[in-house]
Amino acid sequence: MRLIGKIWWMPLIIYLIITPVLMSGMIATVPCRKIEVSVKDSSDYMFVTRERIFGMVQNEKYQVLGDESGKIELARIEEEISRLRELERAEVYNTIDGTLHVDADQRDPIVRVINRYGRSQYIDAGGMIIPHSEFFTPRVLVISGYIEIGNKNLQLGDINSMDDNSLVKQLFALARYVNDDDFWSAQIEQIWVNPRQELEMVPRAGNHIIKFGPAADYERKFHYLKTLYMDALPIIGWDSYREISLRYDGQIVCKKR
Repeated sequence: MRLIGKIWWMPLIIYLIITPVLMSGMIATVPCRKIEVSVKDSSDYMFVTRERIFGMVQNEKYQVLGDESGKIELARIEEEISRLRELERAEVYNTIDGTLHVDADQRDPIVRVINRYGRSQYIDAGGMIIPHSEFFTPRVLVISGYIEIGNKNLQLGDINSMDDNSLVKQLFALARYVNDDDFWSAQIEQIWVNPRQELEMVPRAGNHIIKFGPAADYERKFHYLKTLYMDALPIIGWDSYREISLRYDGQIVCKKR
């Protein structure tokens, strides 16, 4: 019985081993008839267009259409496309119908940072810096003012490489906190960094400015502020104050109109 069981499995094993090899050989001789580019989240973000990626695959230097699929340098194309900072992932592969597929996932920005010179960058949830696009402006939290992002960090494209005590890394942590919280992501739309590196926030509800103070200890400050928003302002009135300050340790100081 054991021998019969082993014999029954052998054709299946041979099929699973040989079929991919045969398919690979068949695909290699098929001419490339079409390039299919798929960009995930292209309806939400347009950092990278299908046309841009298509131009990296088929251009004056590289002509893949009409070429045998097996001769196309898939690894080179995939590596070149993956260098785009706007993309989180890229995969390039052939199918037996002669189609060269490019599947790409765009990064999901959570904050736009505008430095003191007006230079703009986006940062995704993983801390990767995304170049500013002249053709598309996603609706995310905006932080601007007296902010410095060093050229080294811009070249690396990664906020995580910065010192933990740096202002930009603190702002990134705060932005991620706001983005992950349903209440604050709906409430805070803009943050200004003044020359003393203190934060001033513009909320969507209420006609007031939030003097947040330094970015450090942001979770405790947001806790105090949320208590005021949930328990007091609905009773007192959202437009009762022109300024709400959390600059002082353990205190909320409100200035009336």
